[in-house]
Amino acid sequence: ACSLGYDSFAGSTSVDGCFMCEVRFYSPGAGLECLACPLGTYKDFIGNSECLACPANSIAPVVGSVLCLCNAGFSGGEDVVC
Repeated sequence: ACSLGYDSFAGSTSVDGCFMCEVRFYSPGAGLECLACPLGTYKDFIGNSECLACPANSIAPVVGSVLCLCNAGFSGGEDVVC
């Protein structure tokens, strides 16, 4: 079995088959490969958890975003609400 926070492909019987999703990717469920975060979401850390929704007045401009950008007319910085 895989350690907490890791996943494996269906049928895997070895810990050598365990993995964590990279930045920009999430695990849709046990036994499935990592997928890029959808538009409007981001993930800036390694792990299999879901991607995060962008805060108000910001957007993740591409699939597989690592950050959200402020919408036109709004300003802010990294970790600052727009």
